[in-house]
Amino acid sequence: MSVRLPRVAVRLTEDRLEYVGFLLSWSAPRAGIDTVLDDAFVEWRDERGVEHRRQIGLLTRAWEDDGTRFAPRWRWRREGLLRVRHWADARAC
Repeated sequence: MSVRLPRVAVRLTEDRLEYVGFLLSWSAPRAGIDTVLDDAFVEWRDERGVEHRRQIGLLTRAWEDDGTRFAPRWRWRREGLLRVRHWADARAC
């Protein structure tokens, strides 16, 4: 048996952050994003003022940058997370 899962993606549009995950997809308005944490959690307020907190699973840190064969993956995830933080003009903590 084979199961094909949809691809995981983070999209930064003009006004929204869109996360397409294996089991859960969500989006956040760019203007409402307050914080992008180092553990890949994003905190924001929606149009009604309700607070939300979700994790960008694709950008979570799995390994430390210790020079091993996994280091390039860690660096790629970290660069992606910093790109999201810069795009949203959000704070780190």
